[in-house]
Amino acid sequence: MRNLRDYLDDLIGYHCEVVRSSNSALVGIGGKIVDETRNMVYIGSGRRVRAVPKGVVTLKISKPGREVYLKGPLLCYRPEDRLKESRRIERNLRRGGVNGN
Repeated sequence: MRNLRDYLDDLIGYHCEVVRSSNSALVGIGGKIVDETRNMVYIGSGRRVRAVPKGVVTLKISKPGREVYLKGPLLCYRPEDRLKESRRIERNLRRGGVNGN
């Protein structure tokens, strides 16, 4: 089971890469997370910032000493509300994620 704490952490500042998406044009986008809203994560690489919808992607986040794979639909909350929604996120993790993915 994935670690609930990884879903509750603030993502801004971590390096990430889109490893899976229902939109094939998003796969491979990588860089530093510069901002996050309820439904979008903004990934900066060089001078360009790309808006990536959370609901259709799986992100590989590089944390110190390890890499974590996070399912975007479980992140579809405002960053400040994810702690309040921790029980719902934990329940979905136990069930195998959103839609069993």
